[in-house]
Amino acid sequence: TVFMLIGENSRAVSQAVDRKMAEINRTLPQGVKAVTVYDRTVLVDKAIATVKKNLLEGAILVIAILFLFLGNIRAAVITAMVIP
Repeated sequence: TVFMLIGENSRAVSQAVDRKMAEINRTLPQGVKAVTVYDRTVLVDKAIATVKKNLLEGAILVIAILFLFLGNIRAAVITAMVIP
């Protein structure tokens, strides 16, 4: 069982645990293998991908709405660049 300290980067901790598990498995007797039951890295990577996708879609939507109101694509893009 691995516990993560409060405020730590879960992705970095998961990667460190994977490296340590590989090191531990090298020292175990032949035929014995320690396996990870729940890997949080997959969850974190999917959450990051979802946030990226939503930000991209939101930016495109904002630019489209600004273009409709301003009538100028250059002004819409410049205004949208200030939002993040």
